[in-house]
Amino acid sequence: IRGYGLMGGIDIKQSDKPGKAGFQTYKKCYEAGVNFKATGDCLIIAPPFVCEKKHIDEIIEKLRKGISNYSKTK
Repeated sequence: IRGYGLMGGIDIKQSDKPGKAGFQTYKKCYEAGVNFKATGDCLIIAPPFVCEKKHIDEIIEKLRKGISNYSKTK
């Protein structure tokens, strides 16, 4: 049933114009190997239903790397 599963959202502090920080962070996360949906300054992820703890850990690590790389460019 499609209504059950995991989903997460991360709000990025807005920069000089709405959506810019979210999109820049999205690009850095994509370069790190994880794909989020950027909606304004919010990143949304919905991992597969058949994921395990190791997959979630991998997503979080790549998210951490992407946000860190974004922070270095500011």
